[in-house]
Amino acid sequence: MPKRSPLSCEDQVLIQDLSERGFHILPSRLSQPSLGRVIDCLKQQRLRRTPLNDTDHSHWWDEVDCPANTIAAQHLFTEQVKELVSQIWGPPSLCVFWANVYRAGERIPRHRDTEGELQIITALSIPPHACGGALIIHHQQSHEVLLSPGDQLIFSASTTDHETSVLSGTADCPNPIRAVGVCRLFFSAAENGSVANSSLT
Repeated sequence: MPKRSPLSCEDQVLIQDLSERGFHILPSRLSQPSLGRVIDCLKQQRLRRTPLNDTDHSHWWDEVDCPANTIAAQHLFTEQVKELVSQIWGPPSLCVFWANVYRAGERIPRHRDTEGELQIITALSIPPHACGGALIIHHQQSHEVLLSPGDQLIFSASTTDHETSVLSGTADCPNPIRAVGVCRLFFSAAENGSVANSSLT
């Protein structure tokens, strides 16, 4: 396997955040024009109601397909972010994309994903904080993660408990919508090791 270059300061902060908090935020990665292109692209894709998994049908939300060859996928996993994660774990062997859309009364209960080593969440549409719907990550302690449109968050969804709070309407925002793009990354374990066990050493 080719020897990788020394880790950059950004790489080291990413690893430290994953170890200490369970997540790392890349603020304002997508501009307003880029967000518009992603949303316009996703509106052309297939939308379906989906439960948490095959056995838990108590919570439902909308899921939007996002083929890897679309402009939306290119923005959800840009070359800059790909270079960032590849410097640490090597190039991903598979990338899967989709978007989740939540409306009033909807949430995701606490769980861990069943596959994938790393997940990148892109905030597309975020309602006012009073409406709830925030991502909560449980790693050593519980963190309510407040994102703004265009922010991206990196975490290991298969090794870290996470959920969202209930999205609720308010007088100022009676019909809130929270939409996030998702990029799930798979790595070759034989070459890259475990994301969950990453360290600076």
